[in-house]
Amino acid sequence: MRRHHPVTADDGAAARRALRTAPPPGLVVPDRMLPDGDGADLLAWLRGGERTRTVPVLLLTAAARESAHLADGVLTRVLRKPFDLSAFNAALSALTSH
Repeated sequence: MRRHHPVTADDGAAARRALRTAPPPGLVVPDRMLPDGDGADLLAWLRGGERTRTVPVLLLTAAARESAHLADGVLTRVLRKPFDLSAFNAALSALTSH
């Protein structure tokens, strides 16, 4: 069984601060609608960073149609809310299996 060590952030700014100082995580799971901005902006920031450009991202959203272009199927997936746990687990497995 794999062990996970989640780190939480209340908003995009807190996520960026945590990601700047910690080793690159195995996965980032932001919501598209963050209190201080758009999860797509956080995704762009991750992809633009030398240390974070290959970190898998599972973007959660209620606006899947507007977010579909963000998914590349390899390092980034979009999961529409509401979702069931099996869909969430399948997306996590797909992103972390490489």
